[in-house]
Amino acid sequence: MIVVECATRRVRRLATLRCPIAGTESTYCVHRFGWYPDSRHIWYQEDLPELRRGYHQVVAYKQDVVSGRRRVLRGRDLDAVYNDWEMLNPRYRYGDSGMDGDRAFVYTPCQRVRVRVEPISTTEHQEAGLQQVWVEWRDGRSRVVIERRRHEWHSILPLDVTEDGRWVLLSVLHMPRSEELPVVSGQGFVGAHSELLAVDTLTGRRYCYVRRSPTYGHIDGGIYETPTYSFLRSEGRR
Repeated sequence: MIVVECATRRVRRLATLRCPIAGTESTYCVHRFGWYPDSRHIWYQEDLPELRRGYHQVVAYKQDVVSGRRRVLRGRDLDAVYNDWEMLNPRYRYGDSGMDGDRAFVYTPCQRVRVRVEPISTTEHQEAGLQQVWVEWRDGRSRVVIERRRHEWHSILPLDVTEDGRWVLLSVLHMPRSEELPVVSGQGFVGAHSELLAVDTLTGRRYCYVRRSPTYGHIDGGIYETPTYSFLRSEGRR
């Protein structure tokens, strides 16, 4: 893990992150990390699959990117990484699905309003209608935007929210009603479709901008990635 000072182009190594040795245990590993609001400190922690939701079981560090000094995070300091309002902004953190307790967030640039979707599924075979969507304000106010069991989607991901919390933009996925979902050359599931959905949080009215059609559509990008929309027509993927 390195940090680059843009003005001088100086490169400083902060840490060498450990991964399992091939042949001794699972070679799959990622590392969750992020910035603190002061933009001077980072936090990082090993993210092993079997401990993905038990962050207390893995050593976590806070490090000063200027001096290089680091310390182990414990107790409230560690809890803050996974609970404080500013720390949960996905713009400043990186990890894997499930890292934040099966929740997904998206914040306004001013960080006073956010959208929360829960639970987030890591499998395409999740039952439809399980997720619920809230818009939340930093002062403690909140409003349910889409209620659990009041929709038919198998997956909902938050994409954007206006500064006043009036509108939210969501990516929703509907799977076909079948126990077996064949895969089409790695592009997705037959009959599945994604939609871009704008929701008026005051009236509950929904505006769909990508509708059901023979065209296959899909929202690419995970919880901590910038989403992109792609679709497949007879002339190929665009």
